[in-house]
Amino acid sequence: MGNGNGPENSIGIRQESIAYYSDLNNVRRKWIEQYSRISMDGNYQKNKSCIIEIFNMLDIALEIRYRQFVDASTYLGIKTENGKEYVCYEYQGREVYFFDPGDRFKPKLVALRRFGVDIPHDIDDLNKNIRNVTVHGNETIVSDIANLNYENTKELMLKMSDLLVRLGFLEAEYQTPTFDQMRTRIGKELKDSNYRVNYLLSEGGTSYVYLGTQISLSRRVAIKELKPDKFDKKLIDRECNNLKKIRHPNVPRIIDVFYENGTYYIIMEYIEGDTLDKYCQRYKLSYSEKIRLANSICDILAYLHGNERGIIYSDLKAQNIMVDKNGTVFFLDFGISRRWDEQSIIGYSKNYAAPEVLQTGRSDYRSDIYSLGKVMEFIFYGTETEGEFDDGIKSIIDKCTMNNPDDRYDSAKKVKAGLQELKNAKPSYLEGNIQGKVEKNNSDENNSVIIVMGISVVILLAVVVLLLIYLFNIT
Repeated sequence: MGNGNGPENSIGIRQESIAYYSDLNNVRRKWIEQYSRISMDGNYQKNKSCIIEIFNMLDIALEIRYRQFVDASTYLGIKTENGKEYVCYEYQGREVYFFDPGDRFKPKLVALRRFGVDIPHDIDDLNKNIRNVTVHGNETIVSDIANLNYENTKELMLKMSDLLVRLGFLEAEYQTPTFDQMRTRIGKELKDSNYRVNYLLSEGGTSYVYLGTQISLSRRVAIKELKPDKFDKKLIDRECNNLKKIRHPNVPRIIDVFYENGTYYIIMEYIEGDTLDKYCQRYKLSYSEKIRLANSICDILAYLHGNERGIIYSDLKAQNIMVDKNGTVFFLDFGISRRWDEQSIIGYSKNYAAPEVLQTGRSDYRSDIYSLGKVMEFIFYGTETEGEFDDGIKSIIDKCTMNNPDDRYDSAKKVKAGLQELKNAKPSYLEGNIQGKVEKNNSDENNSVIIVMGISVVILLAVVVLLLIYLFNIT
């Protein structure tokens, strides 16, 4: 097929297309694939390509049905009427005649109507915009349409899908595919093969996040697929605009944004590591390492609050913080972040949200300070610590999480200053812990090895003693 799986110049390829689309699963797959590719941004070439693919498939579907009717009929010969010649068949006890359609689109419509297929006449208008010159192969031409925007393209596509339904090639429930039917699958390529989806990393309330590959650069990227029932266009614009303003080494940069599969995709720099909750489960962290993590989170939050007009992160929680193999902290998922002068709150995470967010739906930078306190509470009290730690951290957490916003720290910098005072105290149990973290599994394995080695030594000594006693008795 010249533009995918439609008929080609070669008769052999056209026969392959007929065999391919005789399988209705292939028709459904092609329809969903092309419907999901309609450009929301009105990309003319992309929308034109979608129309061509479906028109070619429809042309083949018409031919398949036409041949089936002909095979079920008796050929009566050529009938001449008013100087014109028609092919004539007997079908279900009645005479049916029409111009031999050959490979032409509109004559096949006429022939199928004569056989009794209910085909609305407005489908003939397709020929005004789309011509399929299949007599000489399959050169598909989309005439100059004033505006192939999203709505116009979808209207043409649905008109063609309606005929596919009438011909019995497509189930009606697939005419307007759902997000679950269209959403990307592992191994699928996006945006004209610019990106490949490798595997699912996580699922949140508003999106799926995949590990992907930017094919042209052979580099790994994070692919965020938004759930269409959980967002609107303003949310996308807000997240992208906020991220574009941020130039910070601990915030992944945005690479691309596009509409496909009935939703939006945000392509971002990929950060390899564990979310903070998993990181704390994987490692037994020392007090000093926990202080370092908390300081890093304070640094990023202070930057956001002070960046140009200021960004309220709005969803600070352990699951939105990434820690890479070097222990570097990153903020992820700016989906509900906003500028300080924007009042609308799109969502929140209940266990980390400040009381004023839960009660009034209003927030400011002090609401982020509350969430920061809840994150520190998780770090210091929700996970195991290697050795002792200064319980003075509790007073800092308590001040962050006061019910009255006015009673909290008024900046992340002041929270960090409080942490620094604790660190400067240098309790004796902070000395000498250079690594700061011990992998729990490795620690258990090391303990097991030591125990086994100890038992082996005891057994060896026992054997030596018995051997010496034996030799002594002989002598």
